[in-house]
Amino acid sequence: GRQEVNAGAHLSLNGGELIRTAEGSEALLSFYDGSNVHVWPNTTIRIETAKSSAYQQSATDFILAQDTGHARYEVAIPATASRHFEVQTPNADALLRDGSYKVEIGSNSTVVSVSNGSATISGGPSAIEILTGEWTTVVNGMPPTPPATDVHNLVDNGDFTTGLTGWRSGNRDATNSTPGSVGVRRSEERRVGKE
Repeated sequence: GRQEVNAGAHLSLNGGELIRTAEGSEALLSFYDGSNVHVWPNTTIRIETAKSSAYQQSATDFILAQDTGHARYEVAIPATASRHFEVQTPNADALLRDGSYKVEIGSNSTVVSVSNGSATISGGPSAIEILTGEWTTVVNGMPPTPPATDVHNLVDNGDFTTGLTGWRSGNRDATNSTPGSVGVRRSEERRVGKE
């Protein structure tokens, strides 16, 4: 095997190369067709194929394997008559057309969301098309979920329907060691946090 090295700016990569970002680090991969991949911390991506037809400039082919983490794919408008840009994950394959996409790998699932463009997502025995503002989840061996609008809950139990489950109390003022109290109360038919 090849030895792992710390990457610097303007490092050339070839097919078969592995990119792994550590905690607190990011990478930007720029391809010759103008496409970019923003690789977030704790992510692993392998360049399976990155090639273009040599004489006619009629086809380009990009296949990336994302094994962990999450990345933003900015796929450029094709400069050739035919272009194949595919992201393979442990749970799904995503065929991306020109646009902007986020691919997140969980412990047994892949979430693909479309900021701009359209993508064909394959998982298990079937495939679906997702468009701008939509996302889908593929759980290992299962078909993709139906397209959903690109709105995600950023806070689990944000409506406090299960009380304070998943929440921790704390004190931002490090100089004041007096612990506070936290509870849930009803306000106009809604549950809200109280201090």
